[in-house]
Amino acid sequence: MKYKLGVVISFILTLWMVIQFWPNYVDNMFPLFTDMTTIFLFLPAYFILSIGIVGHTFHVLIRNKIIKKILTALVFVASLLYSLSLIDFSIAVKLFVYSVSIGLGFTYLALTNVFAKNSKTFD
Repeated sequence: MKYKLGVVISFILTLWMVIQFWPNYVDNMFPLFTDMTTIFLFLPAYFILSIGIVGHTFHVLIRNKIIKKILTALVFVASLLYSLSLIDFSIAVKLFVYSVSIGLGFTYLALTNVFAKNSKTFD
C-alpha cells in the first residue's frame, strides 16, 4: 500500500511541477529566474515523470523483459530529444544538467522497481 501511495504522490507532484514550471520565455521579464527554475525544478521533474514513472508503468504492466527495455529506451530518447528542443543553454551547461536530471530519472525508476518487487513479496 505504501508503495502504491508513493508512486501516486510522486506522479501528482512531478506532473504539477512540470506544468507549473514549464519554461516560457515569451514576454518574460525575468529570464534568469526562468532559467533557474528550469534547471533545478523543471528538468528533474520532467525526467522523473518521463523516464521514472512512465518507465515504471511499462515494468509493471508488461511481462516481456526485452519489450520493457525497448519501450523504456524509446521513451528516454523521445523525452531527451523533446527537452533539447525546449531548452537553449550552452553545451557545457546542457551536458551537466541533463546528466544529473537523467540520473535522477533512472534512479527513481530503479528504486520504484525495487519497491514494487518488495511490496509484491510482502503483500
